Amino acid sequence: MRTENSAKNILTSWGGQILMLLLKLVARNIFVSVLSEEYLGVNGLFSNILSMLSLAELGIGTAIIYSLYKPIEQNDTKNIAAIMQFYKKVYLTVGVFVAVIGTALTPFLSIFIKDMPDIKYLQLIYILFVMDSAVSYFFSYKATYVEANQKNYIVTIIKNTGTLVLTGLQIAVLLITKNFILYIAMQAIMTLVSNTAISMIADKMYPVLKSPEKQKMDPEILKKIKQNTGAMVFHKAGGIIVFSTSSIVLSKWVGLAEVGLYSNYCMIISSIEKLLEMVFSAITASVGNLAVATNEKKTKEVFDVAYFTAFWLYSFCGICLLNLINPFIAMWVGEEYLVSMPIVIVFIANFYIKGMRKPTLSFNNAMGIFWYNRYMPIFESGINIVVSIILAKNFGMIGVFIGTLISSITTCVWNEPYVLFKYGFKQSVRSYFDKYLKYLIIMVALCFGSYFICNLVTVTGILGMANKLVICLIVPNVVVIIMFYKTFEFKYLKDICFGLVKKMLKKKES
Repeated sequence: MRTENSAKNILTSWGGQILMLLLKLVARNIFVSVLSEEYLGVNGLFSNILSMLSLAELGIGTAIIYSLYKPIEQNDTKNIAAIMQFYKKVYLTVGVFVAVIGTALTPFLSIFIKDMPDIKYLQLIYILFVMDSAVSYFFSYKATYVEANQKNYIVTIIKNTGTLVLTGLQIAVLLITKNFILYIAMQAIMTLVSNTAISMIADKMYPVLKSPEKQKMDPEILKKIKQNTGAMVFHKAGGIIVFSTSSIVLSKWVGLAEVGLYSNYCMIISSIEKLLEMVFSAITASVGNLAVATNEKKTKEVFDVAYFTAFWLYSFCGICLLNLINPFIAMWVGEEYLVSMPIVIVFIANFYIKGMRKPTLSFNNAMGIFWYNRYMPIFESGINIVVSIILAKNFGMIGVFIGTLISSITTCVWNEPYVLFKYGFKQSVRSYFDKYLKYLIIMVALCFGSYFICNLVTVTGILGMANKLVICLIVPNVVVIIMFYKTFEFKYLKDICFGLVKKMLKKKES
C-alpha cells in the first residue's frame, strides 16, 4: 500500500507538473514579448524577497507532519484533532505576519535593487506579491494532513487544476490588456481559491479535521513538536538564504537585467527539480510510516534504493540540461537571453548536488532526526552570502552561483548523511560516501561523453535539438543500466516498477 500510494503521488504530480511546465513556457514566451526585460527581473526579485519572509513558518510544517505519523498509524483521533487545531492557529498567525511585515518593507525596495527600473506602480506590484504569499498560508494546513496520509496526489490534482486555469487567464490578460498588475492580482486570488478547495475536500475525507471540540495535545507530542521546530527553524533559514537569495544578490550587485536572464534558466531548472522532488516528497510520508512500523534495516534498504534513484534521475536530467538548455532558450525567447556555458555548468553542478541531498533530507525529515544538525544551516547560509557577494563583485553572475556551490560542499553534502547514518540507521556513513564518489565520477564521465557526442551534431534548430535529445536519452541510461543491472538497488527498483504495472493492468481488466 505504501508503494502504491507513493506511485500515485509521483505519477499524478509528474503529469500535472509536465503540463504546468508546458503552459509556463508558453506564458513566459508571451511575457517577454509583451513586457520588458525589467518586468521579468522584478518578477524574479519579488518572488525571492517573499521567499525570505516564508521563514516566519519556522519549519513547523515539517515538524507537525512528523508528529502526525504515529497518531495516524494508531488511529488516535484525539491527538490528531489537537495537532491540527494547533497547526491552524500557527498558520493563520504566520499568514498575518507575512502580510504585515511584507507590506512594511514596501518603502525600502530600493535597498534590493542596484538601479531602480522605470516601472509604474512598482510598490503596488510588490504588495500584490505580498498578498499572494500571505494567503498561501490560509487553509493550507489541511493539505499537510492529506500528505501525512500518503494521499498527496489529491492535493496535487487540485493545485494543478488551479494553476492550469490561472495560467490560461494570465496569458489572456497579457495578450488583451498587457497589464502586469492584473496578472499578479489573479495569482493571489487563485492561491486562495485552491487552498479553500483543498480545505473543503480534506474536511469531507477526514471528519476529524472538523472536530468542534477543543482537544488538548499530549504534552509529549507538543514537546517533540517544539524541539523539532527549534531544529527546523535553522534548516528553514538555511534553505531560504541559500536558494532564495540569488536574485537579490544579482539585483543588488550585478543588475536587474541579469535577474531576468537568470529567471528563465531558473524556471526551467526549478520545474525539473519539482518533477524530481515529487519522487522524494511522495515517499516521505511512506518512509515516516515505514520508520514507525518496521526496523532500521528495512528503512536503510529503502534509502539505498532512493539514493540510487536520485543519482540516476539527477545525472540524466543534468546531462540533458548541459546539452539542451542553451539551444532551447535560444529557440524559445531568443539568443539575447542566453548565458555563457561556464555559468550553465555551475547551474548544473548546483542542480546535481542539491538533488543528491534529496534522499537524505527526506529520510531525516521522515525519521524526525533533523535536530542533530540544527546548526549546520547557519554555517551554510553564512558561507553562501559572504562568498556569493564577494564573487559577484569580482566575477558577476557566475560568482553568485559558485558561492552556492561552495556553501553546499563545505556543509550539508557531508553533514546531512553523517547525521542520518549515525542517529537514524546507527551505522557508519562510509558506505554512503563511497557510493557518492562512485556516482559522481560516473556522472562527470557521462557529461563529458554525451557533450562530446552532441557536439558532433551539425544540424541546428528543432531537428538538431531532437538529435541531441535522442543522444541524451540513450547514452547515460544505457550506461547506467549496464553498470548497475546486477545491483540490489536496480533489482528492487525494477521489481517495484513491474509490480505497479501488473497492478494497474489487473485493475483495468477488472
